[in-house]
Amino acid sequence: MEQIEILYKLVDPSQSISDSFDLSALPDSFRDLKPFILRWAESDDAERTALLEESTQEPLRELIEAVSPHFEQINEYLDSFGDRPAPEAATALGALAEAAAEARLKLQRKS
Repeated sequence: MEQIEILYKLVDPSQSISDSFDLSALPDSFRDLKPFILRWAESDDAERTALLEESTQEPLRELIEAVSPHFEQINEYLDSFGDRPAPEAATALGALAEAAAEARLKLQRKS
């Protein structure tokens, strides 16, 4: 996935691979998270950290408020794949949950 991200940015540096996520496979209970996935679902740790660091507190709070109520349900959904590869939409959802958890830590450190 990291190599694909690099190639994608070489073709069009203004876009992220998250712009191309097929989120149609997401369960209905996560559909309201789609705009957050498109903005925050960065699977590369360094790039996700940079994205969070560049953000102001208000968007981070919005991210946390939107995703936090879904943490348990997201974990259950991701665990449901077991040893099978998760679909792209599930991987993006997992990256979103990581971003929200890291955003929460970032705001806690600032306060």
